[in-house]
Amino acid sequence: MRLAVDFGEVPAVVRVPETFDLRVAATGETQHAKETNACKEAQLENGMIIPVPLCMRAGEVGRIGMEAGRYVQRVKEKKG
Repeated sequence: MRLAVDFGEVPAVVRVPETFDLRVAATGETQHAKETNACKEAQLENGMIIPVPLCMRAGEVGRIGMEAGRYVQRVKEKKG
């Protein structure tokens, strides 16, 4: 995604990532359902509330699409 910003006579381009990773701060109890498209609400660490898959838990990290503000996938954290 590109965003053009005009500072008077000097144009600037700001590049925003297409996705960003955020930790789930709070969500309902983890459920395992046969439906693959079933969702529940989750509050992210930035306060945003989005639908996530039933299997997501508080503390896990999800990849969020910048344009639509929607869950894209779970992010596996590296143990180090």
